[in-house]
Amino acid sequence: GTAEKTRILLAEYAKSAVRCDYFPIDVDVETLTAAAHRLVEDYPQLFVHCLGGTYEECLAALPRDGRPRLFLFLGSSLGNMEWHEMQALLAQISRHAAPGDHLLVGADLDKDPAVIGRAYNDAAGFGARSTLNMLTHLNWRYGGDFALDRYAYRSAYNAGARRNEVRIESLAQQTVTLRNLGLRVSLGNSEMIDAEVMWKFDPMELTVLLEKAGFSLMREWIEPVYRYGVFLLRRQ
Repeated sequence: GTAEKTRILLAEYAKSAVRCDYFPIDVDVETLTAAAHRLVEDYPQLFVHCLGGTYEECLAALPRDGRPRLFLFLGSSLGNMEWHEMQALLAQISRHAAPGDHLLVGADLDKDPAVIGRAYNDAAGFGARSTLNMLTHLNWRYGGDFALDRYAYRSAYNAGARRNEVRIESLAQQTVTLRNLGLRVSLGNSEMIDAEVMWKFDPMELTVLLEKAGFSLMREWIEPVYRYGVFLLRRQ
């Protein structure tokens, strides 16, 4: 996306004045291109190669020139996938990584459910607006007719599964049309639309998941108050 988190690492590379090639992956090519222009202006030794598409498509397109590589999965994006999707993605990264390459993963960790609840049901309403914006985006991209005042944001922490689950509730019996897709969807009153999951990892469990994909843990950094972790691994 915008590479805001990646900038922290790129700034460190810039201090050494060593050429660095950066291959950001995103389906949003416009955002990638805008970010690339800003990055090359700020870091003269940086070469940005935008890869527009899915992870599956773009990982296969990465060059193999013998130089050491660092695969980045920052933020908490890994936790937005279902468990089998995480396993599949990590296995694919492992296939495209050479022995000695590194992987840096960010992950939100399990914590007090009350803290998680306040984060996703914030008083300012950022969580709700962000989620309901999905419907606005569907209207814009696919000619939809979602009326936002007929939907509500619902967020709940599933302690047994250790994940936060966000849904959009239909507040009436209604039919929605996505004109550009030729699709009509009927929704019942109180029917839920699954919007997003956010896993809250146990560090040991996450390490096992990464090691099964062929990576060995080198170092971890865990913020003690907000319980966020960054994990550095090496391809075996």
